[in-house]
Amino acid sequence: MATSPIAMLIELQGVYDGWSVALYEDGTMVNRWANENGTGPQPGLERRWAAAEEYISIHDGVPDEYYQAATSE
Repeated sequence: MATSPIAMLIELQGVYDGWSVALYEDGTMVNRWANENGTGPQPGLERRWAAAEEYISIHDGVPDEYYQAATSE
């Protein structure tokens, strides 16, 4: 699990009425629906986990400048 502060919580429309992905200030993205060791979904949450994994795979690796611009006021 990431140890830097959370920069943003990301809601995926149609997945859950709340956040599904946490973006930490260091750029790490974490799937809320992952099991304790992060290797797969929590039981019964496979659809939510898959949607969050897809989002992370598309958006992970975005340059730090994007995160700084998106999270600054």
